Amino acid sequence: MTTGATDLQTGRRGNRIWTAANALTASRILLLPFIIASIITQHRITALVIMLISLGTDIFDGYIARHFNQETEFGKILDPVVDKTCLAAILIALLAVHAIPLWVVLIIIARDLFILGGSFVIWRQRKFVFKANNLGRVAGLLFGALVCAFTINWTIVGIVILAAAVPVMMIAFLIYLQRYISAARDDSKDKDVEGKRGEKDINEKPV
Repeated sequence: MTTGATDLQTGRRGNRIWTAANALTASRILLLPFIIASIITQHRITALVIMLISLGTDIFDGYIARHFNQETEFGKILDPVVDKTCLAAILIALLAVHAIPLWVVLIIIARDLFILGGSFVIWRQRKFVFKANNLGRVAGLLFGALVCAFTINWTIVGIVILAAAVPVMMIAFLIYLQRYISAARDDSKDKDVEGKRGEKDINEKPV
């Protein structure tokens, strides 16, 4: 298939589940309740410190996976799901304590829902997962910085970061959209080929 996609049905190494990199990824879910509790109870600095630890695991899990031969198909699914789940939960917690505008939350969550939804559809159809593009990674880091800024009430800084993140997010979005459309077209072509083969088999079958 196309570059940037990984087949979920190939390679013993790729089918491993628990590696050091994946364990680091999963640890972000374990940290999430402590971040939310700190936000709700107005312990903002504590929340920020735990967020920075969580962001650190997000950087190191990818580094470990690439440099220690621990890239797995499970990890390529787990990482974006964990990242977007944690981000959405933290944004909702910040919204609940009136620390972030609703429109900011809606922009980020809508973007992540599109990416997750599109990825799920492609996985169901083609059994592969797209790797994040570089602009997508930059947008993710900017959103992380944005959340940290709003957590400690640096609202103006958060808005400035959002202004920088939006164009990056839009370009990354267009790249994802092009990938989805290309994958959908490939799937349609494959079905057409299979249909023609089926018709040929029926026509050639002796009576």
